[in-house]
Amino acid sequence: DNDIRFIPARGHERLSAMISSRTDWCISRQRSWGVPIPVLFEKETGDAVLTSELVHHVCNHVAAHPSGCDWWWEASDEELLPPSMRNNGREYERGVDTMDVWFDSGAAWHASGSSERGSADVYLEGSDQHRGWFQSSLLTSVAAGCGTPFRTLLTHGFVLDGSGQKMSKSIGNVVSPEAIISGGQNKKKEPAYGADVLRCWAASVDYTKDVHMSPEIIEKVSDSVRKWRNIVRFLLGNVHGLAPEDLVAVADMELIDQHMVAKLLQARNQVTENYENYNFHHVYGTVGRFASNDISSFYFEMVKDRLYADHRTSRSRRSAQTVILCLLDFFVKSLGPIMPHFAQDVLDHLPEELAPIKPSLLEWFAEIPGVDALPPQADGAAWEELLALRSAVNRKLEAMRMDKKITTSLDAAVSINVGGWAASDHAKLLLSSQSASLHLFFGTSKCSLISSEDSGSQQDVAEVTLSPHNKCPRCWLRVAHHDTQPCHRCATVLARYEEEEKATMNTGES
Repeated sequence: DNDIRFIPARGHERLSAMISSRTDWCISRQRSWGVPIPVLFEKETGDAVLTSELVHHVCNHVAAHPSGCDWWWEASDEELLPPSMRNNGREYERGVDTMDVWFDSGAAWHASGSSERGSADVYLEGSDQHRGWFQSSLLTSVAAGCGTPFRTLLTHGFVLDGSGQKMSKSIGNVVSPEAIISGGQNKKKEPAYGADVLRCWAASVDYTKDVHMSPEIIEKVSDSVRKWRNIVRFLLGNVHGLAPEDLVAVADMELIDQHMVAKLLQARNQVTENYENYNFHHVYGTVGRFASNDISSFYFEMVKDRLYADHRTSRSRRSAQTVILCLLDFFVKSLGPIMPHFAQDVLDHLPEELAPIKPSLLEWFAEIPGVDALPPQADGAAWEELLALRSAVNRKLEAMRMDKKITTSLDAAVSINVGGWAASDHAKLLLSSQSASLHLFFGTSKCSLISSEDSGSQQDVAEVTLSPHNKCPRCWLRVAHHDTQPCHRCATVLARYEEEEKATMNTGES
């Protein structure tokens, strides 16, 4: 049994105990339904006749009969006999016993061709099957000299209602899968969630135990799916105009993008490991945390300004778009096995410019080109120090909002005293290297670095004030000299667009 992997591990002890305590196995049953045992009895002596010729004769007729096994009951006595048993001076009567259903289903490994191809990858059933199908499959396969019929034995619990009670029609607590997918008669009370939400619920629970299902639980899963779809909608909306030749190498990305690639690789590795170990609820959790903590509430806030306001072909914007494409790849591959309709929607709405990469989205995670060029500062303890500083700035911004000094964080400017910041030299170097984009990191319109030897807490080294400049009508940052004119960055980008449009018109006229 060392060749069998048990999920969960306690299944090994349970199956071993049940096999060691079982008695002899009688495979015949005296029932009026089931698969008949193809045995004939000599009327004179009562001796049983069960030969290879008889079995093959019966199998051929059963296979050709419209009702299958019913042929055994419907055929005449003469038809039951193979050629060698006819006209031999003896009379026979058919047996009326049926085969034990556990022997019948337990021999499925042979019918599926596993005996020729080797053991099945996985046998999957409920915990009650240690006494049933798991055991009968193992016994028949070993008895036939074919070894174990499965390499992995996965056992799941049973579905209970929201309060932990067994589902019962008499109680009225049954949640119908069809009602979850298509909705009930009252669509307001029982809306149609679709198959993806039902599959996602199954992936979200720890199936090694009994699991709970209720309308409230399904609604929570649906909320998660809705959030993921909104994230993917944003991602799809921001890869338009990106072609494979526009992708930016990891080594040439902005540091915040490199940081996101590092986080992405961590999430990918966790997802792959959990799929390999059949820990689907950990896949669900990994995707949920990564989507909420790293993508939605952090990275999107960092890159929106670049995506919306930088020139559409600038390296800074292409860098962000490259990461966004990697994130789309992550969602398709991480959630595709769980939510295939969701994954297909993403592929269907991928811009035409990216059609050449569609085949790669259908394969499991491949190495991101140039990922070995990720600098050490792309992740690690220094980033944790920066994120702690960001949290301190956010607390000050929230206090200003509560005091009605600002409406949004873009109304503010932040000043960081690097010299007084009690952080590692690595973190200070990382902060200084990103001085041009730190305002995006903190979500403000401007960020300046000063150096003073007065040390203090993270709360003290960050000073947040109202930005003295006007709001740019294009990027909304308070860095413009006049409220009716764009800031210097936006004016430069607009002038470039105007030059490109003129050049296009001149080319068309010529």
